[in-house]
Amino acid sequence: MSARSHHVLVAGDDHLMLHWVTSALEHRNYSFATTQSVEDMRSKMSAWPVDLMVAPDQLGIYSGIQLVLAARSIRPEVAALIVTRQDFRALTMDAGRYRIALIRMPFDRNEFLMVAAEQIASIRRQQRWPRKTVRDHIPVTASGWPGRLVDVSYGGLRMHLTEREAAVPSHLLVDVPDFGMRVPAEVVWSAMADGGSCMCGATITDEPAAVPAWCRFVDHVA
Repeated sequence: MSARSHHVLVAGDDHLMLHWVTSALEHRNYSFATTQSVEDMRSKMSAWPVDLMVAPDQLGIYSGIQLVLAARSIRPEVAALIVTRQDFRALTMDAGRYRIALIRMPFDRNEFLMVAAEQIASIRRQQRWPRKTVRDHIPVTASGWPGRLVDVSYGGLRMHLTEREAAVPSHLLVDVPDFGMRVPAEVVWSAMADGGSCMCGATITDEPAAVPAWCRFVDHVA
């Protein structure tokens, strides 16, 4: 079974903080993007399947807590970590209320990665969208490999791919020819099944135009 890299959005205009955080994320091969404004943060949060937001204690007029709450107005499930140069005892009560981890600069890289992993693990235990079994046999092709849909959700799908003997790539274009649907997807897990076939689960990735059409498709078939 294989798992995708987790996606991290790092907010802040403190270049030293950004360097420390992104260097740590690179060490563990996280996928990450940076943002230096609230407007850009909102845009990236809407377009990208973010697992963890790393925020400073202040960005412009926004506190770190306010940044996280703004992010969760778009993605309620996102995990959060605030990096601060200050004594964070004053933040502890609010951070605990909103399930936000705190870490102070300068930090140990391994400590940061441990806290980040714990935050992601705690939030990913909650299923983002309920899966729905498709009512009919719906054929698909995933980057050319034939298969069928097993179940769907607003965030992704599970497929049974036939004639697939090698590892499934991390990114796929999923075609549903009976519905004229094509969506980009990122594989979360895959496992070989009997007879050279494969089961895999995938999330719909960051092309905003695809998402409303996919949600309408889910409502129609499940």
